[in-house]
Amino acid sequence: MAQERNAHDVRKATSDGLQRIYLIIIGFAITQALKQTLTDNNGFLGPKLEDDAHWPSILFLIAFLFTVIRFAHGSVLHLTALTGQKKWQWDMLVLITQAIMFFILALTTTEPTLFLLLFPVIMIIDSVWLMVLCFIGPISKMEGEWLISNILLSIAFILLLYCNLHALLSIFKISALSVLSCVIAAFFDYYVNRHEYFPT
Repeated sequence: MAQERNAHDVRKATSDGLQRIYLIIIGFAITQALKQTLTDNNGFLGPKLEDDAHWPSILFLIAFLFTVIRFAHGSVLHLTALTGQKKWQWDMLVLITQAIMFFILALTTTEPTLFLLLFPVIMIIDSVWLMVLCFIGPISKMEGEWLISNILLSIAFILLLYCNLHALLSIFKISALSVLSCVIAAFFDYYVNRHEYFPT
């Protein structure tokens, strides 16, 4: 019994440490996205943000924020409530990788092609991780819905990337559709899983 309790304490301490590292990297990613989008070499863009040329970057920033905040919330919930004894080592590796990928994505809010390319890569990596967890042990209904959301977002952004590469839509419309996709995914996730995110 004492050995089991000690193992539980060590696992909890490791999980807590991972959460701190994960959230620190996510915090840097959000900071970098804001800096990348709202400033230049001379500082805050200010009134220049009203220029049409800056709107796609602002919209990509909004898409990024809706996604990264939702992922951070879900990842912490996963680590504290959903993961099992057979899964937490995988979680450590994948979530740190995920946070680093979000930081890299934050650097591309002013680079539409890179943003549209990296975004589905993150979704695909997260989906592969969730599918691996299926083989390790059963996943929760919430995790299953995350997988579906990831796949749909991946398809949406791959289509937007295709439209961008072949100039089928203006960059403003592409960035607006990226925001719409991320907002729908976020609201769907929080609505369907509201009792898990915010239990009464």
